[in-house]
Amino acid sequence: MCRPPRPATTTSWCVPSVPAAGTPFHLRARLIPFGITDVQPASGGAGRYVTLTLTGAKFDPAAIVKIIRPDFAEYEPVSYRVVDATRIIATFDLRDAPYGLYDVQVTNPNGQTSRIRIAGWSR
Repeated sequence: MCRPPRPATTTSWCVPSVPAAGTPFHLRARLIPFGITDVQPASGGAGRYVTLTLTGAKFDPAAIVKIIRPDFAEYEPVSYRVVDATRIIATFDLRDAPYGLYDVQVTNPNGQTSRIRIAGWSR
């Protein structure tokens, strides 16, 4: 019989291992807070369109994505898709965007905002 460790917590689980049925092991999980953890690619060239894949946690299906050059300009994607709560794919038209460092920002409808710096664009 598989029994959870004492004291039981919401992050402690006891699951029979495979293939040896009945052999317990402990699986620990932790909740990841809302936020962007990675952006790929982290930089781009002089092309008009740049497609970014954002990974993170707790992205709402109605989240808003922007790239921001602090104190200069903000750009919304020409298209984007919240694939699931951990991934967003966004395509930006950067033909008029100046070269330099940018931030990528995701804002959920409840007002939660996460921002991460990306290397930027160059000629």
